[in-house]
Amino acid sequence: TKGTINVFLRSIGLLVAEAVEVKLFRYDDLLSNPEVGPIDSSYSSGGHGQFDVSPGNYVVKSIATDSLGNQSSGKISIQVIGDPATLRNEGTV
Repeated sequence: TKGTINVFLRSIGLLVAEAVEVKLFRYDDLLSNPEVGPIDSSYSSGGHGQFDVSPGNYVVKSIATDSLGNQSSGKISIQVIGDPATLRNEGTV
């Protein structure tokens, strides 16, 4: 079962139009070693990025651009509850 993490990149309340590099980390890996590398990365399109992930805890970070500084989400949890299903967790970075 997979979940989807949707990332919306905003600056002054508006979606960031330029492509922004977004990196996905395992939350527990970052706790034990803040210098650990990402498990996935992609570039946003129209202020939106997306990762398909297995159940677990994650953190999403954006890399600074002209219109957006380095940003980090809080802990994002993807869980399976009951019957397998596609889960969606949306957060703003």
